[in-house]
Amino acid sequence: MFIAYAWLNVDNQLYFVSKCLMESQAPYTVKKHLPTPPRDKVKILKEFEGEDESLRALDQLTYEQGFEDDGFGTLQNSLRSHPMALKGITPHLRPVSVYRVKDEAHLGDWDLVTEACRDLGISPNDAYACLVGRNR
Repeated sequence: MFIAYAWLNVDNQLYFVSKCLMESQAPYTVKKHLPTPPRDKVKILKEFEGEDESLRALDQLTYEQGFEDDGFGTLQNSLRSHPMALKGITPHLRPVSVYRVKDEAHLGDWDLVTEACRDLGISPNDAYACLVGRNR
């Protein structure tokens, strides 16, 4: 048996979905690029007889919600919940909407973090500390 599970942010929005064996501790385990949320923010979405069913369900969920999977199970809006995720997975290839932290003024949208860094004069090595990722 497999389960599909999600991690919710403080606004109860999904920001991470994955699947695992039912008896696995994966829903409560730290991922390479994201900290584990409190247990009350881990939601078991559904149980499945086989892995293929669980994969189809995850694909359907990301499609219905309009999310983009980055290949690690993280949904696009994980950057809003955990900006450090930007550092963990090929940050220069991520699309980003940039907001000024002080007043949340929208500075623009870029297809790549490196383009935003170049245009704004921010060091790419420090981008994860300077940019706040948002949904487009």
